[in-house]
Amino acid sequence: MSTSLTAAFRSYGAKPKNARWSVSAKASDGSVVISCWQQFFSRGMVYTDRLSRWQGNKFGNDELRRHIEDAVESSLPIRLVIAHLEDNHSLDGVWDASAINKTFSTRPDLTGRVKSFDGDNFTIEFSIE
Repeated sequence: MSTSLTAAFRSYGAKPKNARWSVSAKASDGSVVISCWQQFFSRGMVYTDRLSRWQGNKFGNDELRRHIEDAVESSLPIRLVIAHLEDNHSLDGVWDASAINKTFSTRPDLTGRVKSFDGDNFTIEFSIE
């Protein structure tokens, strides 16, 4: 079922700092909630992306970096919000996807762990809880 980004975050007990540019937040249980693009999943439940790909709002990018760093340093679980592009759009060559129509869904049955993060590239592996 699709929902708004704010509602998706709220379902995990998290509130984005700013509904216009936040793509991650801390949940009330201490987990990190991250919005991930559907098309960047590979090999089932493995999500791979890079912070430098996103040229949207700098505050959102910095916030996501801090949340990933916190998840790595404290072994925090990741809760998943999936961003789905509407109208068959692609993110190829798109650096700021804020103007593209999208919907969001959640997968409360999945928990992720950051498998790698080099300050730019990151991989999160999700598994059924």
